[in-house]
Amino acid sequence: MLLRKLFKSLSVIVLLALCTTVFMFYGEKWRDQATAFIAGIYEWSEQGVTDKLPELRVGYIPIADAAQLYVAQDLDLFRKQGITVKPIAFAGGAKIIQALSAGELDVGFTGTVPLVQANSRGLQIRAITGGSVQSVKNPYQALVVPENSNITTPKQLSGTTIGVNVFKSIDHSFTLAWLEKNGVETKSIKFVEIPFPQMEAALSSGQIQASSMIEPFITLAKERHGVRVLNYYVVDVKPEFEMTTYVVTLDKVNEHHKEFKAFQLAIGEATILINSDKANLVNAIAKNTKLDEKTVSKMTIPSFGNKITVNNIEFVSNMLLKLGFIEKTPNLKELILDLN
Repeated sequence: MLLRKLFKSLSVIVLLALCTTVFMFYGEKWRDQATAFIAGIYEWSEQGVTDKLPELRVGYIPIADAAQLYVAQDLDLFRKQGITVKPIAFAGGAKIIQALSAGELDVGFTGTVPLVQANSRGLQIRAITGGSVQSVKNPYQALVVPENSNITTPKQLSGTTIGVNVFKSIDHSFTLAWLEKNGVETKSIKFVEIPFPQMEAALSSGQIQASSMIEPFITLAKERHGVRVLNYYVVDVKPEFEMTTYVVTLDKVNEHHKEFKAFQLAIGEATILINSDKANLVNAIAKNTKLDEKTVSKMTIPSFGNKITVNNIEFVSNMLLKLGFIEKTPNLKELILDLN
């Protein structure tokens, strides 16, 4: 890191000296050529420094929950720690874990539910950071119904069709847990997979009678008078839930320990900045999700934590086991990796 800064400083000094010499001896005649030459050298020096920094391929989902990555990238926090990051967008956490296991990624953004599921299947996936947190103070995942729907209670959902983003995901798992908590016979309900952006249309057409929605889709649909929130079911099941984390495969830790630690430190610094200044968060989400700042400012935005706790992982594991979404409980303490 120190060498990079020193190299850049020396480059600037040399370029200034060149510039001064050119103007002293050749004046206006060679100004354009000299300027282009100097700019080329500076670009070359910058590229040379960048190429020497290790790069991590990071899979993410372009939603508000990935704001730590956005802020760290936008504020150059990864370079500060001596690495660069290549963000690669995916549709869901399970796909990211598949790519991570196949060696196509170095770090993956995923939910705590896919984390437990992957390890229960024998994959050696480990959490190295904290992530988004949903609580009763900032619920941002809800079960919604059409605004003109007669459904007002959980039991009225019996015999309906409910849309979830992905089967056995966070939204599917928690929807089932919430229905069971409220005494609803879940076998009477049909679940269908529908991507979040298409859920409002599916509700409007009558294809489904309710859906599990997440921000920003809740805010956008409510503004169009398309939906009504029936319940913020995630926090109704667990009042404070650690939703996401960044993960790596255990077999890469020895080889990339330094880079993973640098990534962890950058995400940690981003978390501090996010929690101290909401402007950082709103700007980063708007820029990286292609939402306008006005919409983002209306959304319920996640809070963010520095670590994942064993208690949270244990809750997820017990819920998935009860629902039949995993066959066995993994060693929960091993799922959180200490990089110190």
